[in-house]
Amino acid sequence: MRKEGDESRIRTAKASDRPFILAVLQRMELPHGDLMPSMVSRFSVCIEDGDVVGVIGLEAYDGVGLIRSLAVVPTSQGVDVGAELLATAEAQAQALGLRRVYALTTTAQAYFERRDYRVVRRSHLPTALRASTQVRTVCPKSAVCLAKDLPAVPPPSVLSLDVGRRAVEHFDAGFLCAEAVLLAAAESFGEVEDTIPRLATGFCSGVARTGGQCGALSGAIMAIGLRVGRRSPHEPVNPAYAAVREVLASFETTFGAMSCRALLAYDIGTEAGRAAYAQRGLHTQCQQYVAWAARSAVSATVGTVAPRTDERRHRDR
Repeated sequence: MRKEGDESRIRTAKASDRPFILAVLQRMELPHGDLMPSMVSRFSVCIEDGDVVGVIGLEAYDGVGLIRSLAVVPTSQGVDVGAELLATAEAQAQALGLRRVYALTTTAQAYFERRDYRVVRRSHLPTALRASTQVRTVCPKSAVCLAKDLPAVPPPSVLSLDVGRRAVEHFDAGFLCAEAVLLAAAESFGEVEDTIPRLATGFCSGVARTGGQCGALSGAIMAIGLRVGRRSPHEPVNPAYAAVREVLASFETTFGAMSCRALLAYDIGTEAGRAAYAQRGLHTQCQQYVAWAARSAVSATVGTVAPRTDERRHRDR
């Protein structure tokens, strides 16, 4: 377990959480051999008194999700920690636009059934999910498969979900991270122009595969500028600066880093790094960043309009 000071009860796991996630899974005798460093951001952790007491993972496969590694240490069981973690993973699945989530378990069938999951045959799992490491090799053949359909319309608490889903659709269609985020946000703002998304291309893949700032985050910054950026040197910078600072801080808190190299744990500027990106399914990990960035860019500018020159004639710096 770990001590971390004051933190929210449930948050996205950071790279430094990996040993503590493994410790919880080992303690609860759950499979964990496939948990590579690049997969940590797919997990959420529950913190109590500075300790990691519960974990859960979400993997995405062609429009559906796999709930994995739901574990709560014995001293924190019976107080809804597992239910909160499961609700968090389901909300994340909705944010990614996933229509259904699956779970495999040898011990918790009744727990999932009480939460509207139904038993399905393993042979009926979607092709991409059947081909996953979790289904093929990690979970035993004796594991029960369960499924739950997610609401087509997200709950009101999931802010700007549609733009997140749209960004992932663009990303899956071949647009790169920054392009997908900027395009989806521009569509949401009703401000798609000829320069969008091509002005974002150089910021993709960690600023042109240099290992720099996450392209999804760069796309969010450009989207904020599109919405509340200045149109004249006499307009204030504060609306854009405040929104960007909010998104930057939240992104780092949520994912534990802001650079492409740190987030993926690979340098995609190299052939080996790009091969690892493909082999380890890191596109799925980047979907999370793309969806989050698009939603955050929109939510950070809700109720804010671009400043007008005749409203303020001096600069804020």
